[in-house]
Amino acid sequence: MNKILSRVKQAYKLETDAEVAEFLNINPSTLSMQKNRGKLDLWRILNKCESVNRNWLLDGEGPMWRDQVVQSRVNEEGIPIFSTLCFAQDGSLNAEESTVVNRIFANGNTPEYLRPYRSNRLLGYIVDTEAMHPTIKKNDVVIIDIEDNQPHDGAVYLTSRNHSVVCRRLQAQSPESYGIHSDNRQVQTSEVTLEEQDLQLIGKVIWLIQHLYSPA
Repeated sequence: MNKILSRVKQAYKLETDAEVAEFLNINPSTLSMQKNRGKLDLWRILNKCESVNRNWLLDGEGPMWRDQVVQSRVNEEGIPIFSTLCFAQDGSLNAEESTVVNRIFANGNTPEYLRPYRSNRLLGYIVDTEAMHPTIKKNDVVIIDIEDNQPHDGAVYLTSRNHSVVCRRLQAQSPESYGIHSDNRQVQTSEVTLEEQDLQLIGKVIWLIQHLYSPA
């Protein structure tokens, strides 16, 4: 129990039991009684220390802060790279039925460009068309933020329409209308509105891993 209180002090830079009691919104005498009985109010402590990694707080395992746990999961679990994506009847992404062909792992610290993101909001997709050439070429891997699926003018998204998954650039035509553009001038541009039910923005493209190859 004393170790838990020591970790609370360490995390929040508290020096005395009285400061811990004030942090927990209890009387110092109540905290002293809990220590003597060996029965701390763990529910109160966990709720007050919600930004702290629970495993570290209780057992001293892992990083101190919860957001550091998220970063470490990117290293341990990797970002899944899909070659095909499947969707449920309601149009939502069905990751379990989709095909994962690889994962991106970060040795050591999480790459700078991934640190603002939680690991479970990122996925990779192998582009299988030249529709966004020369910006995105066939066999390039795009990293998608699936929680950023609101339209932004000029941004590139992985989109789904009639069970076809493609990358497209959005261009605002009006507050409720966006042009779905291809950077490849040989591909025809279509215009859709946000009300169209068959168009889905799977997520915003935040990173690109280019496929380099030598011509045969």
